[in-house]
Amino acid sequence: MYTIRRRHNLRLWLTIGLVLFVVFFFMLIFQSKEIDDTERIIQRKRNRYREKVNERNQQEENDHRVNRFNFRNPKNYDDQEQEEHRSELSRTMKSLQKLIHLDLKGSPPKLNYLKELIPFMKKAGATGVIIEYEDFFPYKDDLESISNQNHYNHKELKELFDLIKQNQMTVIPLIQTYGHLEFVLKLKQFAHLREAPEHFQVITPCSNETYSKVIFKMIDQILELHPEELEYIHIGCDEVYHINKNPSCSVNLPNLKTTQDFFIYHVTNVVNYIKSKRPNLSVMIWEDMIRHNMLNQTDITLRYFAKKIVPVVWNYRAEVEISDYVFKKYDDLFSEIWFASAFKGATRQLELIPDTKLHFYNHQSWLNIIRNFPSTHKIKGMMLTGWSRYDHMQSVCEIMPAALPSMALCLQSLINYNEDDRLIFEETKKIINCNYESHESGFLYDIKNAKELKNPYLNVEKVINLYTCNFPGANLYNWLLGLKLTTESFEKRHNILSDVLNKYNLKNKFFNSMKLEEATKVFYPSFKTKFKMLLSIGEKEFDNLFYADLYEELSAVYIQKYIDLIDERLIELNKTKIPDSASIRPLNKIDVGQSML
Repeated sequence: MYTIRRRHNLRLWLTIGLVLFVVFFFMLIFQSKEIDDTERIIQRKRNRYREKVNERNQQEENDHRVNRFNFRNPKNYDDQEQEEHRSELSRTMKSLQKLIHLDLKGSPPKLNYLKELIPFMKKAGATGVIIEYEDFFPYKDDLESISNQNHYNHKELKELFDLIKQNQMTVIPLIQTYGHLEFVLKLKQFAHLREAPEHFQVITPCSNETYSKVIFKMIDQILELHPEELEYIHIGCDEVYHINKNPSCSVNLPNLKTTQDFFIYHVTNVVNYIKSKRPNLSVMIWEDMIRHNMLNQTDITLRYFAKKIVPVVWNYRAEVEISDYVFKKYDDLFSEIWFASAFKGATRQLELIPDTKLHFYNHQSWLNIIRNFPSTHKIKGMMLTGWSRYDHMQSVCEIMPAALPSMALCLQSLINYNEDDRLIFEETKKIINCNYESHESGFLYDIKNAKELKNPYLNVEKVINLYTCNFPGANLYNWLLGLKLTTESFEKRHNILSDVLNKYNLKNKFFNSMKLEEATKVFYPSFKTKFKMLLSIGEKEFDNLFYADLYEELSAVYIQKYIDLIDERLIELNKTKIPDSASIRPLNKIDVGQSML
């Protein structure tokens, strides 16, 4: 009986276990299916999200891609719309302001040279001058220490303004108010106002003294000297490399976090102050900080800021590299836009003669942008920048006499925007007074052929012989051209001789003796004589047009370094005697990495 009951219980437990197993098994299957379904739903959502992201990224890529000069293609418009577009373009180009940038931080001309320059600018087609005073303004009181010792005085500036007015040209002052304030911040007196304590470039918006002791006082003094009919003032604000670095920022402006926050805060303070002094004055700024940092800002913030300023869009490359997206955004944001090209000072930090071909192409590129800009009527002017230094702390480059042919060519390309290149060259030749018969190998030739020339300078040798031309500072231009050609010739042969007479060969007395004789008896002595002659001639040419310190700097940077190099090389080579015989290879062993001095 016990055995029967035991078997019965065993069967019962087996049955229960089997039922539980089946139930558990089906639960697992159901849960697995549910998990699979959930994962499939999640995966589908992920895929849809990725597709949307990819679509958005592709759209942004298309928007930001540099699709040059295709803002609106007139071919897509009917005849009437194309005619309206041509009429609008014609009106814009006819009224387009063409301002020459006079950068005084590099090579301020004497007043007597300015009296020649201003009429030349007018003759070439300029309608105004934008003057970047930097340290050449006669600041007074607490700011007196920032002025260059040779700065213009009030009388000279008033004469300059009268001269500009007599030539029916406008003037716009340019005051650096954020970046490029090295001429102020280099002084211990203002060192505590640097945004980054170890760098001179950027002033901090996080101290009240920035405004009360520097920026507002500079504005007051410059506005005081300029006539009431002034329409524009330019406050710089480009290349602000240091933001929110000053320790006082977290204390005084804790609510500002981003680059956009600080930039808008500072520029708004400056603009509001100017408007409080002259309500009708339009305030210009270089727009690169907006382009690179602010186009993703919320529309409300950006639109509020955009109402306060006039942007000057700058690019100096042969082909302007700014995307359609930026231009479309600016067209939507601003009611007035200016562009900035370059006629000098935009190729190399140490250069004597502008690359005229590059500047010509730069203007052709800007013209294509103007032709196809969404709202052509918003474009009010072109600033032809002529930088004299890349910043206050760097060496002088491309002084004004070297750039006048380039300036004339660039202005004529804007004026004759619908004409053949040959006409542009012909008009330029008249402006710079080149009195000779032109021919195909001379100044008048197809600009496209310039790409085939080894010499990149349109106004040198193969294109036009400027020794036959006459414009303000032409003698100094010819001196600079002679210096450039001399240095190029020297460097070419010096590099060859340095390769042949290298330290390893000299140490082992294993060299071409003819090259040593050429170097010590002909090449280096003759070029030392040439550079010395250039020094003596240049001083006379500079004295008529510029202050003495400019020639001292230019001669040290561009000439004396070659004389010093020649002296050092001659000392080294004159120690080397031509041997009676030479070693058999291999030469004397020299440990790898061992100095050969």
